[in-house]
Amino acid sequence: MPSLLLVLLGLLAPPVAAGPDVDGRYGAYLEALDGVVEPRGAAWTTDGRLLVTGDHHVAVFDANLAEVASWGRRGTAPGQFRRPTGVAVAPDGKVYVADTGNHRVQILAPDGGWAGRFGQRGAGPGQLVEPTGVAVGPDAVYVADTGNDRVQVFDRLGRPVTRWEGAGFERPTGIARDDAGRVFVADTGNHRVVVLDAGGAVLATLGERGPFPGLFAEPRGVAVAAGRLYVADTENHRVQVFDVAAVLRGDGTPLYEWGKHALRPREGEGRLHYPDAVAVAPDGSRALVCESFVDRVQVFGPAEGDASLYAADPTVRPGIAPHAGREVAAWNRLLLTLEPESQTLQVMDLRGPSPLTVTRFGDWGDAPGRFRRLRGVAFGPKGRVFATDADAGRLQTWRLDQLHEAPEAAFRPGAAHLVQSVDLTELVALAADDAAAPTRPASAPRRVGPGALAVDPQGHCFVIDESAAVVLQLDPAWRWLRTIGAGRLQRPLDVAVLPRFGATPDKHGVPRGGAGEQRIAVSDGDLGQVLVFGPDGELDAILGAGILREPAGVAADAQGRVLVTDRALHTLHVFDVTGPEVARWGGPGLAAGEFYKPWGVAVLTDGRILVLDHGNHRGQVFQPDGTFAGAFGRRLYVDAATAEEDAARAAAEEER
Repeated sequence: MPSLLLVLLGLLAPPVAAGPDVDGRYGAYLEALDGVVEPRGAAWTTDGRLLVTGDHHVAVFDANLAEVASWGRRGTAPGQFRRPTGVAVAPDGKVYVADTGNHRVQILAPDGGWAGRFGQRGAGPGQLVEPTGVAVGPDAVYVADTGNDRVQVFDRLGRPVTRWEGAGFERPTGIARDDAGRVFVADTGNHRVVVLDAGGAVLATLGERGPFPGLFAEPRGVAVAAGRLYVADTENHRVQVFDVAAVLRGDGTPLYEWGKHALRPREGEGRLHYPDAVAVAPDGSRALVCESFVDRVQVFGPAEGDASLYAADPTVRPGIAPHAGREVAAWNRLLLTLEPESQTLQVMDLRGPSPLTVTRFGDWGDAPGRFRRLRGVAFGPKGRVFATDADAGRLQTWRLDQLHEAPEAAFRPGAAHLVQSVDLTELVALAADDAAAPTRPASAPRRVGPGALAVDPQGHCFVIDESAAVVLQLDPAWRWLRTIGAGRLQRPLDVAVLPRFGATPDKHGVPRGGAGEQRIAVSDGDLGQVLVFGPDGELDAILGAGILREPAGVAADAQGRVLVTDRALHTLHVFDVTGPEVARWGGPGLAAGEFYKPWGVAVLTDGRILVLDHGNHRGQVFQPDGTFAGAFGRRLYVDAATAEEDAARAAAEEER
């Protein structure tokens, strides 16, 4: 019982910044906190309580890690939150919370009472876009201004002091400050950690993209304690620990790491799945890791024995482990998905009992045809593939050879050929400067962050700009036509083209319609609604108000029904385009017809509905009435969905 004894002694010790011991390391699993939903940040208060952000509030735990209070709820008023992420405690006990979805930082008193706020959506001094990290010093507050690719410094009252933009940040998320005044930033989009002095000068950079020790894949959380730097290496499913002094000398070799990739559904007890944040107790007795993907906080104590007991074996690590992304598209007999870890697109043939991969293309990189952060996918006319790159700000398209009319499904490398790649920021800026154009954007964007997209039968593209919370409509030649949803949308997640009333699908299942005549449906995760916009870009209808909580994927069938996944309710909803809900199915779980944080949804040529059951690493297929028709993906997750069918089949065979 040595590890338990150390933990108990640590609970009785005074709160001083210390590690587990001089040469010690964390890694031994102690427990998991119950009842947390999407935890994304954690910090200890000056009196030993633990604060965890998640599910639009701050959960408060006592020294024994029992939840004793909840601060805030979903909303925009003072003391209310939308997707809070980072949390930090000042020396005087005040709490600073990165209120991500409300584009601000809120200040709370030690008892949770509201004490102030600062920031609003925008790119100017003191303005924020989806801030996710916050750190506090004696006289300053440091904010990872994620959507603006910068760090901003405020005084303790929230007045802007300066902006750090010269380090080349790309989606900075986690941020921490040590006692020497140095600031550590998880530069997520660049797969590194940046160390700065109190004036914003870069002292060191650590890491680059990769799976091996000292490398990172989308690191999101950082913490500093007793001269050690802890990094939540999100897509490598681990925590890496470095000596700060060594990092400042240019030595990026980690002291150790902990966390083995979870393989089985909801597997925990030391295994990690997309860790978001790491925090170390002031007395050094324990460390905890937030995993929003699986709604879990795990607590770790001092490790025992060989370090390999707690770390993944690099000799068998094949690379950054692929998982299906959150978007999906269908055309004819082909299915299109993305793999965010490998930054590749995957095309599958639907003719067999289970989808078969027939080609794969893309990769991580800056060159055309590659991606820095693959975000949205769609099929266009003639089965062309469209994809967006959120970090590079690009829209790209490929043609597929030998796949549409192939007599049988078979893997064909090189079947995808890049046709066009365009920088959307430059495209919209050119339109804004075109004085001869009949219409043009009100101003050139600071940066377009393209997300999900949809393409109508004539080739008009509707691309969500996550940075500005709008939809950009482009004509078939990729010229800007209009901006949709400005001032209406808060957090658009997906977009779908709706068929005209009475329209019939063509032979590929694509609804027919005249040029520019289709309406679009846009899911908004923060509003909890689906907004329908007409051909002129004006709001036509709102679906799901009071029903949906966090709508994610959206699609439409040939009858004009709108299909919406809700990742918070773990459900699929079917709406008549005029507004009423006509059906729903799902619920949280692993069985057939159950979901865990579903996202993408697509309608197949034969009318069946495919749901990307994102949190369960699988796809599920349903008849139009909601009857389960099959599953594909990771075997352990698929087996859970088909267990009942398999048991019935085995019983029938036994009877025969």
